[in-house]
Amino acid sequence: DSAEVVQPCCQALAALASTEENRVAVAAEGGIELVVKVMAANGSSAGVQEEGCGLLGKLASGAENRVLMAVKGGIDAVLNAMGAHGSSAVVQEKGCEALKFLSLNAENRTLVVAKGGIALVVKAMGANGSSAEVQAQGCEALGNLALSKEIRVLVAAKGGIDAVVNAMGAHRSSVEVQEAGCEALKFLALHAENRVTMAPKGIGVVVNAMGAHGSSEGVQRQGCGALYWISRLDSELRTQVRKAGAVALVEKALAAFPDNEALQKDGKGLLTNLGS
Repeated sequence: DSAEVVQPCCQALAALASTEENRVAVAAEGGIELVVKVMAANGSSAGVQEEGCGLLGKLASGAENRVLMAVKGGIDAVLNAMGAHGSSAVVQEKGCEALKFLSLNAENRTLVVAKGGIALVVKAMGANGSSAEVQAQGCEALGNLALSKEIRVLVAAKGGIDAVVNAMGAHRSSVEVQEAGCEALKFLALHAENRVTMAPKGIGVVVNAMGAHGSSEGVQRQGCGALYWISRLDSELRTQVRKAGAVALVEKALAAFPDNEALQKDGKGLLTNLGS
C-alpha cells in the first residue's frame, strides 16, 4: 500500500495502543509484523517511518511486547528508519523513544548495541541539537541501554556521555531533558571509569539542573542519584562535587521531597560521603 494509505493506519493503531490491554491485543493480531512490513515497503517515506516508530514505541511500552519486537523485526525496523532519515527530527525522536522502551529488556539492549543502536542515538542527538524532544528521548534511550553493566563503557566510548552533557547544557529550561540527562548520567556513573570521564562537565550540568529546577521532584531525585554515584568511591570527585555547591542543593531537595524514598536514600548517602 502507498504511504498515503498506511500512514494514517499506523496513527490509528497507535491511538488504539494507549492501554496495556490494547497493546497486547494489537500484537496478538499481528500488529508488530504488519508495521514492520509496512515500514520496509515504504522506506523512503519519512512520514511512514515516523508513524511506524511511534507505533512500535507505543507497543514496546508494554513488557510482554518487548520480547516479541526482537523476534518479529521491530528493532531492525526502528534502527533502519533512523539510519535512513537522519534529517528528520521527528523520525529521530520517535526512533529514540521506541529504543527507550525496547531497551528496558536486557536481551534487547544487547541486540540494539550489536546493531549499532548507540551510534545512531548519539548521531540523532548531534544532528538535532535544537530539538528538546530528540534530546530528551535520546538521553532516556542511552540511560536505559546503560542498565546493562557491559554496555555502560560502550555508551561512553561512542560519545554517549558527551551527548547527554551537551543536551543538558543546550536545554537548561527543559525539565524533561534535565531529568532524563541526570538519570542517564546516574546509570552511566555506575561504572568507575565513566565517573572520571563525565566529572569535568557532568558534575556542573547536574548541579545546574538541580539549581534551576528545584520544584521538579524528578530532576531532584535523578540529580541526587547522579551525584551520589559520580562521587561514591573517589575522594577527588567528592571534592569536586562539594566545590560545585552540591551540599546546599541536596539539603534543599531532601527538605522539599521527604516522601521520595530514592531521593532520600541517595541524597543522605551523598551528604554522608561528602562529610556533611
